[in-house]
Amino acid sequence: MNQKKIIQIAVITVVGVWIFCLSTVLSVSMGRRMLAAQTTAPAVTVPTVPSTTAPTTTEPPSTTRLPVGGNIVMADVSVEDPDWYVEEQESIKVSQVIEAVNKTNTTEKTTKPKSNVPNGKKEIIKTYVDGVNKLKASTDFSLYKDDKLNLTIDKMPAESIAKSMAESLMQQVQKKPITYNFVGGVDSGTGKNPNEAIAPLGVSAAVEESAVTSAVAAATEDGGYKITLLMIPELQTYTTPAKNHSTMVEVVDITPYIPKGLTVKTLDMSYTGTKIEATFDKDGKITSMVHYLKVEKAEATVNFIIDVEVIVHGDFVSNYTFSY
Repeated sequence: MNQKKIIQIAVITVVGVWIFCLSTVLSVSMGRRMLAAQTTAPAVTVPTVPSTTAPTTTEPPSTTRLPVGGNIVMADVSVEDPDWYVEEQESIKVSQVIEAVNKTNTTEKTTKPKSNVPNGKKEIIKTYVDGVNKLKASTDFSLYKDDKLNLTIDKMPAESIAKSMAESLMQQVQKKPITYNFVGGVDSGTGKNPNEAIAPLGVSAAVEESAVTSAVAAATEDGGYKITLLMIPELQTYTTPAKNHSTMVEVVDITPYIPKGLTVKTLDMSYTGTKIEATFDKDGKITSMVHYLKVEKAEATVNFIIDVEVIVHGDFVSNYTFSY
């Protein structure tokens, strides 16, 4: 075989192989295109059949197994809540609401500011005593004070000299209203300090709890409170003071008004129904006070050449008004 023929056979073989490969590639490509065409084909519309929906319940549907031909078939069954269960749930909700309301009310009561009104006999007495002593130690404030002593003579000799002395004494013990302006702890008009102008005069306030028969405190409209104290009866003699009255109120003291040449031999003064009222502002400061002393009987024996017996009764009212 000559060389030209061999080359022709080789060329034919190569062309044949190329044509085979090309046909294979075309076949695969055509197959892919046909498959894609089938996948994107229009969907067939299927008529919708109405379905029946079971009533909605608060409980998940229960599953019941039913035997069918010897096999177990799972079937979903929907059951409505019974009336007793519905009522029970409603009752629980109502109870929860009531509990929430009660909790809110309790919280509001707990957070309510504590009252500044003193409570209980001991605390009320202490509040008053501390308030007065705080005033006595204060330095800058004003005080208006008005005292009234009312006495009635029950027994006295007819001698004109005795009667004249008695009337003179009663006039001297009467006091006129006065205003104190304390600056730096001293009133420039009188030279007195608060301790000398506020009862008990010259001493700190103090009292035995047993000497107070009643102690009441009540709130006032401006946010403060008013204290009222009632005291037991006590006796004051010329040499011995009434133990608790002398450290709580301004007792009747006739010593400064005894005329020269007149000697007091005995004096028995009975205090009954003594009442103390004090009004405090919201900051705990006393704004006013009233002291009422009833002198049930005052019996004295004085000597001026001869012994003279005098018996009187009456009352003493002391009003205080404070400005800060």
